[in-house]
Amino acid sequence: MSRRRKRGWKQTLVQQTVVHIELTRETSQLALNLSTGTLSLLALHDTVPRLMAQEHLTCKELSILHPLLESYPRYCPHATLLACLRKAGQGDPTEEEIDRSHSDLLRAQKGGRLERFLRPMCSVISRARLKVQAFGFGIVSVDDAGYLLVPLVVS
Repeated sequence: MSRRRKRGWKQTLVQQTVVHIELTRETSQLALNLSTGTLSLLALHDTVPRLMAQEHLTCKELSILHPLLESYPRYCPHATLLACLRKAGQGDPTEEEIDRSHSDLLRAQKGGRLERFLRPMCSVISRARLKVQAFGFGIVSVDDAGYLLVPLVVS
């Protein structure tokens, strides 16, 4: 969806892209606004949508959370997350950039420095993990494969 906004005599095109994830039988959903960097939990109460929670994300957190939400309920591979992090704020990575990230991961693994190579990405994931907990979600590691967005179990 796009709309025109007037600023003085100039007109600018505002591009808003929102990723929606249905949670429970069409009564609640997560909405990630890529333009404003906000993650929102929306719930339907008596046919009226309500904002239940909202968090602002940094550019790097947004670049990690976007592919995780797009992959939900499946895991998102390390190469995809790494390529998205490298392009933070510059759009989606191309297949070539994802392939390059995959090659870099293999080189780091063969050189015995995979953990050190992934440390910056893990740091961003750790911060994003704290923010999605407010929405009842966690981010878990899938051994040597990637990360997965999972609903938290309330006890």
